[in-house]
Amino acid sequence: MEAKKYVIFMLALAFIPALVFGYSNKTTHPFLTGEAIKLFENTTGQQLSETEKSAIKNGSIEEDNGVRWLEHFYDPVNNRGLFNDRFDTSKKWAIGQSRVKNGFSWDDAIYDYVYGDKTKGLNILGHVIHLLEDKTVPEHTRDDPHPMRSTYESYTKNLNSVLTGELVALNSIEDYFDQAASFTNANFFSDDTILKDYQNPKIAKEINSNISGHTWGINNLGIKIIDIKREIKKDTGDVYNFYSLTDFDNQIMADYWSTLGPKAVGYSAGVIKLFFAEVEKEKQTGALREARRPWWEKLIDVAKARIDQTLATVSLSSRGESDVPTEPSGNDDNQTEPTTDESVQPPIQTPAEKIAELEARLRELRQQLETLIGANQTAVLSVIGSTNSVLVSAGGETIDITEPVSSTTEELPTGLPAPTITSPADFLTPFTTTTITFSGTASASTTQVFVPEMNNASTTVGEDQSWTLTISFTTLGTTTINFLATDGLLVSEATPVTLAIAEEPVRQIFLESSDCDQNFTDSADGHCLILGSKTQTTLSWRISDSQEYSYKLYRFAENWTDYNQRPINPNNKVLLATGGSDFVLNKNDSADLAGLLLEAYDGEGNLIASTTKDLWFLTRGPIYLSEIGWAPTTTEPAGAVGDEWIELAHNFPFALNLAGLKIKSADGQIDVTLPSTPFERALNIWTYNYYLIERNNDGVISDISADLAIPFSATDDGATDLLTDTGGFKLKLIREKGDGEEIIDETPTFDRQCQSLPTGQVCWPDPTSAGNSIERKQEYKSGLNLNNWQYHRPDKERYGLDRQGREIYGTPRQKNTLEFLSLF
Repeated sequence: MEAKKYVIFMLALAFIPALVFGYSNKTTHPFLTGEAIKLFENTTGQQLSETEKSAIKNGSIEEDNGVRWLEHFYDPVNNRGLFNDRFDTSKKWAIGQSRVKNGFSWDDAIYDYVYGDKTKGLNILGHVIHLLEDKTVPEHTRDDPHPMRSTYESYTKNLNSVLTGELVALNSIEDYFDQAASFTNANFFSDDTILKDYQNPKIAKEINSNISGHTWGINNLGIKIIDIKREIKKDTGDVYNFYSLTDFDNQIMADYWSTLGPKAVGYSAGVIKLFFAEVEKEKQTGALREARRPWWEKLIDVAKARIDQTLATVSLSSRGESDVPTEPSGNDDNQTEPTTDESVQPPIQTPAEKIAELEARLRELRQQLETLIGANQTAVLSVIGSTNSVLVSAGGETIDITEPVSSTTEELPTGLPAPTITSPADFLTPFTTTTITFSGTASASTTQVFVPEMNNASTTVGEDQSWTLTISFTTLGTTTINFLATDGLLVSEATPVTLAIAEEPVRQIFLESSDCDQNFTDSADGHCLILGSKTQTTLSWRISDSQEYSYKLYRFAENWTDYNQRPINPNNKVLLATGGSDFVLNKNDSADLAGLLLEAYDGEGNLIASTTKDLWFLTRGPIYLSEIGWAPTTTEPAGAVGDEWIELAHNFPFALNLAGLKIKSADGQIDVTLPSTPFERALNIWTYNYYLIERNNDGVISDISADLAIPFSATDDGATDLLTDTGGFKLKLIREKGDGEEIIDETPTFDRQCQSLPTGQVCWPDPTSAGNSIERKQEYKSGLNLNNWQYHRPDKERYGLDRQGREIYGTPRQKNTLEFLSLF
């Protein structure tokens, strides 16, 4: 059901009014496709008829019909489609692996050409070529739907000449999409991704342009890719650079086209060649035809094979069978006397007669199956049902006639009224704030209003059909956004709004607490961890300029799901304080998270800035010791000294910093300094992320990469047993603080003697000699509690292999064999 809803939502977004296509589907696409056909013919010597050429060109035109263009984006760096993967990549769309059914995929083209209508197959090939040509449009490889403009596409719209390229021969259709998209993304800017969002392209050098005060930025290919306008502020001498893809006489765009145009032709010509090669392969193998056979038709082959197997078995069993009828034994004193009514007694069959009858029935069913190719599902299943009955009587294996589960996609109906915006009433006057609150009404069945250009910012619609949505804009100047309504199934057309935000200094607003730990997180990220079992903290706030403002402090969430996903609205805002500059916040007894919103207002009551922060009141350290593996740690008892590993874990939905942390043993034999690198976030609050530390090198667990491979002490040679203290073994995760240390987490002292311990008590090493790791049971319970640790449970799944490829008795980088309970 969730998958179905997801597909419906993806389809729903498709009704956003079209922004800008790639190359023009009326001029540029058919031109490039025609040039690709010429290059294919000249390179291979294979000639296409005018009808065949027209079919391919028409397909390249038709691919932009309706809302298909939403699946035309492929960012190869992040492997995502439009709107940060709200829609599938054009590569998936082309090969028929998208969540929304395509119907004009690469396999469809080959199948129709071989088994159906050749013209239709070539038309579908044109659809695929269109998608590939779009991979030489920078916007389509940099997740840039360019709602306001596309300098490159505007320039190419009416071009009808291109430099001669070379046919590019690759092994698969996927390779074409990957190579074309990667080349374009790495070497060219789009209007909205100039020197941001991606590491490339780099400006290798600058040369003077034909306009005073401007230079051209040149990439590593020697191509002009950007216009740079340099201004010096007279009063301060500060230098400002302004970047644009537009120059005086379109020399930048001419360079783009002179490189990308031939690439589009060369890749497309290569795809035509690959298409005909795949057609010949399909004629030889029939692989696509076999894959597309109905499931019940495939059962015919299974049934024939089962009959043949059973016939062979029956034939073998018939050898040496007697023709003498089987008589009841006379030695059974309790035998029932036979009835004297001869009319109801069946004739007695010999074993040979029974076998002959069975063989005849099986051969009859075998002949019926031969006639069922192309028959409907009912006819096929009827004969297979009869076959199963005979197979049972013969002791053979029956055929499973359950229809296999397959993934499906759905088409989305239309017909929902667009939302109405009642406030702000004036969009002609530039706004003086980057945070704007919109409100309006929607139809009775509408449940949400959302804005796709703002990362699908959304709000719920009230029972009175009213809605309110606050949006923070990150750029100044003029922009256009679209408001859409949905009832969970249907999506309306858009209500577009064009507005301008005045170019004035952006105010920064700060919400702070002196109790926030400054090491695990950066306060600038909006996360605050309060350690030490504190139950209250003093909050303070300020703004970056010297004006007087009034403030409102709200609590709007008490768990991460609400904080991260639920829109802030009047229904979930609880006012904590107004005015002033500080407030004492008490921990809610039922929640460890406080999601806070601070708003600043000017003297006229206008909202001029806001910020959010998540505060976590913690009774334990955010990172903990999760599992310890010590030699031997494998299914073989002969594990070697040096095969040791330690696993850390956390389940916060943001990265934590390891700087300043150490792992030490109580006897000082182990002393590991962790690097100043992020311990990446968990996928969500219900899952965990793990940090794997292996002793000396990354081969301790041969099939799982370590996050850190390091000697476990300054003198560790990797061959010495570090557990020399016969009194016990204990690990601590600490942070150095002045002359002392702060304990973040620690284990109990594991007894080294393993004698006279209660049943189930953990000691060290594992006395069974099986090499089980020691696992923490529940992360929110103290690590000092011996009862919170266990040996790896041998009846549970294991992960990882040692240096010799043997199974490890543990779960490195996986959840432990007893489920953790979430604190949040």
